[in-house]
Amino acid sequence: MSTKDFITSAGRAVGADAPVGVRARAELARFLALAAEDDGHLPEEPEARRCAVRIADALEQDRAEEGAGTAWSRLNELHRRQRETAVRVASDLAEALRAMYPAAYALVMAEDDSGTLRTARLISAGGRTVRDLVADTSPLPPMPARFRDRWPAGALEGVNGLDEVVSTLAACGLGFDDLPSEIRGENDCPHSHIPALLLDEGCEYGC
Repeated sequence: MSTKDFITSAGRAVGADAPVGVRARAELARFLALAAEDDGHLPEEPEARRCAVRIADALEQDRAEEGAGTAWSRLNELHRRQRETAVRVASDLAEALRAMYPAAYALVMAEDDSGTLRTARLISAGGRTVRDLVADTSPLPPMPARFRDRWPAGALEGVNGLDEVVSTLAACGLGFDDLPSEIRGENDCPHSHIPALLLDEGCEYGC
């Protein structure tokens, strides 16, 4: 039985997303030990097929145990994956806004009466307002073509769409930066947290 045939057989049995836990590692180690004894060649049938079955069974057990975790552990894992995705979306959003508003350094947000985050304004690195998103609700500049495949149609065409992206990121547990004091406006409270998405290329999101 060739290496390719063995891998194909095991892959069909367990699927590509099977976890490799203690049992599977033990069976793989046993199989590799047999191969090592034969100068690196895979065992011949029927021993190779018996090894494939044992590895497949072990992977199935590992997968069953992985899925049998507590509801709390599964919820934590779901939240972790959701937050990782939100970080990638935040990075995509910052990149798109840099292209649409080259002079902007930060997207400043505020909570509405229901506690939901909404966009307030885009400001430059010197604190100048590049666009007031509350007073000016006209369409956003056209998104460069290279970003369009990252967003559904209409997602960043208007302020409402931008608000929806921001509120969704917040709902996914993404933490926003506190607007730096040196670029706050005269109407911004110097001691309160003002959420902002910094648009600089070197920024890390979700910290």
